[in-house]
Amino acid sequence: MTLAGQIRESIASGDFPRASRQFDEYARVLAASIESGACTAEAMEEVGHLVRWSRQMVLAARAHLEDQLQDLRTRTYISGIYRAGE
Repeated sequence: MTLAGQIRESIASGDFPRASRQFDEYARVLAASIESGACTAEAMEEVGHLVRWSRQMVLAARAHLEDQLQDLRTRTYISGIYRAGE
């Protein structure tokens, strides 16, 4: 599997720390390719797609976690109201 594929797999599974390390490695490989003159337009296009896809996935995961947090806050608040009435 390519490094881009590994990054996608890590993000899709929610393993963001691993994805971050993989992105660091991907950036090093890309920088070396650019410096050596071996980087192609297709490689740059792949980077753009990967970054856009990653951003969408991370924003969706963040929104989901924010919903869960809000639900927990609501339940905690309601639980406190019921306990105060005892």
